[in-house]
Amino acid sequence: MLVMSTVMSSSCCAVKVSAEVGAQAPDFSLLTTSGDTLALSDLRGQPVVLTFWTTGCGWCLYQMPFFQAAHEQMGQEVVIVAIDIGESGSLVQQFAEYYGYTFTFALDYDGSVMSVYNVRGTPTNFFIDASGVIREIKIGAYLDEYGLIEALEDLVDS
Repeated sequence: MLVMSTVMSSSCCAVKVSAEVGAQAPDFSLLTTSGDTLALSDLRGQPVVLTFWTTGCGWCLYQMPFFQAAHEQMGQEVVIVAIDIGESGSLVQQFAEYYGYTFTFALDYDGSVMSVYNVRGTPTNFFIDASGVIREIKIGAYLDEYGLIEALEDLVDS
């Protein structure tokens, strides 16, 4: 896992890297359920949503269909990454296939990315703009797809 405390911008000024609104999102590298390696830095230039979750979290499961709807509606504009905490890749892959979810599922086997992002409960959702800055953090589930899509539209417009 790659975690950096500061990075240098093109103007040579230190940029704060932290899991808080207004800061550069900490980089990480995780395996996906498809066996690929996903690094947050590889997604730079695109808005990204990270949702930290587990299959045993009822509210996480409740909001997953909303992420799928958002992915179907805005998949060309926003990258959605569901980061599963501490569960096996086969379990998460079976879950995604069973429900027909087609966005990216990444595996935080040891909870290290969860720790860097100071996730205290699930679901926790991070909205990261195209330049890698965290624009919003939502702790808790979306109750409908409209609230999520509105947040995604705001992210794309930022």
